[in-house]
Amino acid sequence: MEQTGNLRAPYSGYLVFPKWGETGVGIVGHVETSILVEARTAPEATKVLESLTLYEVKEQLENAIIRQSELRTEEGS
Repeated sequence: MEQTGNLRAPYSGYLVFPKWGETGVGIVGHVETSILVEARTAPEATKVLESLTLYEVKEQLENAIIRQSELRTEEGS
């Protein structure tokens, strides 16, 4: 969650998924979703994020992986 300059909804929330090293010792990267919620208060934004089902979280992870892959492809072009 981040505090933004938006006076109507100063809190935005998204999910971050760490990528663990092959040995399991340490994080070697991450993917993050786009902004999933904009809210007036931090607790309100947190409540929305906490209400996501496991299926919704999985879908967000898959979309974030696809988006990151597309960005890497564009950067390599």
